[in-house]
Amino acid sequence: MILSLNVDRWILPAMLLWPLVAALLVRLLGRDVHAEATGTAAPSGGPDARVLTLAAMVVEALLALLLWLSFDPAQRGWQAGVEMPWLTDLGAMISLGVDGLSLPMVVLTACVVPLALLGSWDNVRVRTPAFGALALLLLCGLIGVFITRDLLLFYLAWELMLIPTYLLVGVWGREGTSRASVRYVLFTLVGSLLMLVAIIALWNLGGGTTLDIDALRAVALSPRAQLF
Repeated sequence: MILSLNVDRWILPAMLLWPLVAALLVRLLGRDVHAEATGTAAPSGGPDARVLTLAAMVVEALLALLLWLSFDPAQRGWQAGVEMPWLTDLGAMISLGVDGLSLPMVVLTACVVPLALLGSWDNVRVRTPAFGALALLLLCGLIGVFITRDLLLFYLAWELMLIPTYLLVGVWGREGTSRASVRYVLFTLVGSLLMLVAIIALWNLGGGTTLDIDALRAVALSPRAQLF
């Protein structure tokens, strides 16, 4: 039955795009119940932003479960692969796939994030639509890190993961966490820039024609280049 759904053709793009769409819906349609209860916001007719966010995350978890069920452990290499042209001048593509290492991380992420939302259910009492939207953007970035096979797309997913994390910690964290969030951004920004330099260097050493991880993995590097 799963094979008849052609899961391999659409499951990974759906897992990457659904959190983005859901984040927009939560931000536009979600209702801040706490703000209405305290009289700081006018009542609206939309659903509770927390409930809407949790429902979107449950859908993502179900997609991850469907991906798990469609995965063939006897098959080597990437599965559910999707490749579409993107920045052809750079050799960058929208290239997605999972293997035996990334699949458990995808499923674990899709299951843990809604549990984290439940853990913050009564602690987040301000701007819950924005909180839910950022949590879904974080989920999108996390999933993207594990399923992207193009290094430029991987880098964008990595950055998409960092920015919502900074805002979630800085805005909704406890007293004193704003300083921690600034330090977090400084450390991760330096690491991200170094990673971007490494990606550009690998792209250049690979002939400047591709950013595919499998192709760049086959590039012969000198010991000095490997060290850097």
